[in-house]
Amino acid sequence: PWTQRKRKGQENAVVIKSRVHKQKDLHVWTYDESTLSSETALPYLKNPEIQIGDQIYILNKGNYLKATVTFLPSNGRHHYRYQTPKAFPAGGMSGSPIFSVRTGTVIGVLQTANSKTRATQGGFEALKMP
Repeated sequence: PWTQRKRKGQENAVVIKSRVHKQKDLHVWTYDESTLSSETALPYLKNPEIQIGDQIYILNKGNYLKATVTFLPSNGRHHYRYQTPKAFPAGGMSGSPIFSVRTGTVIGVLQTANSKTRATQGGFEALKMP
């Protein structure tokens, strides 16, 4: 959640090696372990199984927001929906990792919210890798 892709030579740079997967709103990259430890990098699952009622966390700037999966897409789409128990300021959070409590891994990224200042529901794109 605190990691930003930076060019080599910048302070606190994470050196990105190559892109291993690309979706509409999501990219998965390999990285140089000398610039980012495996303890800091977030684990992920290829093609995670997501169910209605799953508890998730929206990770952003060292904080997390609890939410619940409320809708599963159909017809090959990747847009899942979530609902939170209390409102949160969602402006600028697009792309934040979605972490599954059940799997203990990142399962996607935040795409939408119903408000920039008091969001209670929205959508995320799941990680669907071959």
